[in-house]
Amino acid sequence: MFHSAMLEAPSADAAIEALHRAGHTDGLPVVLPTAERVEAMLLHGGLDGDLVIGTVDPAGGALTVEKAAINAVMAGCPPEAFPILLAACAALVDPRLDLGAMQATTHCITPLIIVNGPARSLHGVACEAGAMGPGHRVNAGVGRAIRLIMINIGGGRPGVGDMATLGTPAKFACCLGEAEEASPFPPLHVALGHAGRDSVVTMLGVEGPHSLMFAVQDAGRDGDAFLRTLAAGLANPASNNIYLGGTVAVALNPMHANMLARSGFTRETAQQRLFELAAVPRDQLHRIAAANVALAPPDTELFRPVRRPEDILLFTSGADGGAYSAYFPSWGGGPNGNVAVTKTVRIDEGCELPASRR
Repeated sequence: MFHSAMLEAPSADAAIEALHRAGHTDGLPVVLPTAERVEAMLLHGGLDGDLVIGTVDPAGGALTVEKAAINAVMAGCPPEAFPILLAACAALVDPRLDLGAMQATTHCITPLIIVNGPARSLHGVACEAGAMGPGHRVNAGVGRAIRLIMINIGGGRPGVGDMATLGTPAKFACCLGEAEEASPFPPLHVALGHAGRDSVVTMLGVEGPHSLMFAVQDAGRDGDAFLRTLAAGLANPASNNIYLGGTVAVALNPMHANMLARSGFTRETAQQRLFELAAVPRDQLHRIAAANVALAPPDTELFRPVRRPEDILLFTSGADGGAYSAYFPSWGGGPNGNVAVTKTVRIDEGCELPASRR
């Protein structure tokens, strides 16, 4: 038995057009959420459809498991990935994420979803070549479902609940896995306090990825030069973080990650070094953007993009080789100052196994 209102239309095409007209899409074609498709999605969640996960701001709509399933179907999310989406939903409604403020800001901020643990391989999360780009159904489906939930349950329609001046293509979907097996460092979720055997979703409000180019010449010596390059990007005077702080994320391609390790860095010492390097004196910033400097406390003399080294989330993802990693500036706004939220993916006997594992 479904608790959501049913849409009736003379044909599938007419139903999809009705969803577009009602503002229930992200502007792209959607999969029609028939009762059969929603039921198949719910079977993989292992939870009652009327269970309330939380409220989605700014509208404060109640997000139930059933409503999550409806939006997952519309997004094209594979049913076997529904447990990952449910964990992402739990992060989305966590008050620490400041979703209402995130949706209402004029800044181009969107939830970044990082998946760790066994759920990556179990459910087909892409962690390697082009992990944030097209061609990866689970990444795109989970990321897009979160956006549809923000629109349909949270009221985040452009110019209404979502007040971004320009927006960003990353608002369509922003999800990837950590390439744990290719990383020289412990997985991100372990660094954040979870057990290695856990499957975990980490969510952080960010801008879209900014490319970081660094050509490796000597993997045993170039680590500090790489961190200097990255620090210059993080301390960019055009970004929010240098004035407001917050949390930022960095996706290291495996070659860059292993270069840091061969140069003697751990995740923690790399974070500390970045914290030291990514700093700009007040007078230097004042000459560039005095009005922005005024947003910071008046006694701030040295501006940093984060308040603590651990607020730089370093993780490994993407293809091995090549000169490109990426960093994700954030916003620094909201009551909690733009922090990361982690939630465990629920995988138990109540969830259907993917067809590939049956």
